[in-house]
Amino acid sequence: MDDLTLSLENAQVHNIDEIMQAYGQELLQLVYAYVKNQAIAEDLTQEIFVKCYQALPTYKGNSTVKTWLWRIGINHCKDYLKSWYNQNVLTCTDEQFSCQESNDDVEQIVIQQDEDSRLAENVMQLPLMTVLLVEESNRDGTHFGCRHVHACSDESRFFQENS
Repeated sequence: MDDLTLSLENAQVHNIDEIMQAYGQELLQLVYAYVKNQAIAEDLTQEIFVKCYQALPTYKGNSTVKTWLWRIGINHCKDYLKSWYNQNVLTCTDEQFSCQESNDDVEQIVIQQDEDSRLAENVMQLPLMTVLLVEESNRDGTHFGCRHVHACSDESRFFQENS
């Protein structure tokens, strides 16, 4: 058993500060594994420590403090995940708030979208071009490379470039 468990069980000293210092980060990581949101994990971890503080007088020592705390944490996470709040309220992350654009940024986005739209329209109006690579071979049938590139548009115009 670890020192904290011995001090809690042998001396019957139940100090929530010691428990928070010893297991706070690990409990936060456990809660985050369930809820996948840092802010919610921090809130739930605080609520778990409140529950732990309220339940300390009922702690019987049948398991280690860590096991007891983990069971409280896991049950609290499962309750949260089943809750109406979790299933019906959309939470925002800090990144969503910090990414709000100023009017200048919004204007730039609108201008860029307009330019992209016009570019796409102009590209779609270009004549369709087909590129043909002409392979040349020796009289005996051996290949010696591509010599000419031919392109034709939908108007059947041809041009030739030597490569």
